[in-house]
Amino acid sequence: MPTPLFIIFFSLLDATGKLITRGVMKDISQRRAQSDLQNRLHKQQVDAAHEAGKSEIAKSVLHNIGNVLSSLNLSAKLQVEKLAVSRSAILCKVARMLKEHEADLPTFIRERPQATFRAANSMQNGIDCYFNYGKDDLYKYSTLPEQLNSFGQLK
Repeated sequence: MPTPLFIIFFSLLDATGKLITRGVMKDISQRRAQSDLQNRLHKQQVDAAHEAGKSEIAKSVLHNIGNVLSSLNLSAKLQVEKLAVSRSAILCKVARMLKEHEADLPTFIRERPQATFRAANSMQNGIDCYFNYGKDDLYKYSTLPEQLNSFGQLK
């Protein structure tokens, strides 16, 4: 690479009126190197500030997502708790049995107590299965924030 030079030419008239041209050359390689270094450092600072800005935005977005997931987690856990203590399954079983034998309910219960018990049991198991299936789905949603947190810790 050629050496950077600063050159100035000037012309003067001597005592006889003759034109004399003179020049001054100065090696400015150190000044150029310092300027290049300063430009590189400035670019690094700008890049670092840009990355910090992106990082802050990502942090804010993840914080907001965490708030939403926490809400979802709380709602899912509340629903799981409600289903666990729900008596609606028993109510559904009784309502179905009453509806099926609406016309001959006293006779049905009196003549077939074992069948009534088995039918009620079967209905209870079916309804329990339905509610447990819903509970499992809610449990999956309620553990989503923990799964995302563990993913975030891998980074």
